[in-house]
Amino acid sequence: MPCRVLVFGDSMVEGVNLSNTDCTTAAHPGCTTHELEFGFPNLRFYLEERAKMISKYDIVIINAGTNDLDPDDQVATKSVESVLRMAELAQAFGARTIVSTIIHDVFNKDLQELAPDAVVICDFLEEDLDTSFLDDDGVHLNDMGIAEYSKALEECLHEVLSSKLSSSTDEEEF
Repeated sequence: MPCRVLVFGDSMVEGVNLSNTDCTTAAHPGCTTHELEFGFPNLRFYLEERAKMISKYDIVIINAGTNDLDPDDQVATKSVESVLRMAELAQAFGARTIVSTIIHDVFNKDLQELAPDAVVICDFLEEDLDTSFLDDDGVHLNDMGIAEYSKALEECLHEVLSSKLSSSTDEEEF
């Protein structure tokens, strides 16, 4: 059975395609991290509905924070804290988590510093991202950028699945 993946976030996840997975993409354009955490439909809604209908997600990928950006570094820190609470929620539902960086250096620095070891960070989206991956607005990914972002997420997904296999092998040895 393919790995069950939820890609959750703002407009930056629109068009993400992960091969060889049972992938659900839940893009909420314009939403802030607060809205993604507490608004409707929020991450809890997707996790609960999936658990009721079929089975739980194996992996949850979160990309949020782009719509929170402003020059205030405290906002970036609060956004990271919100994203990490969402990752913790996904883990409480039994999912492994991948959190994506965004095109904001302070957010990314805080994410690297605050994320627990259980969270894998996909660092494709950076302030120095190749502009050929961006749409005319300079914020959203174009088709080539979405394809490259999807590849980066697949690499992180492979890392998570590989670590899961090796940790289950280690447990079986004891």
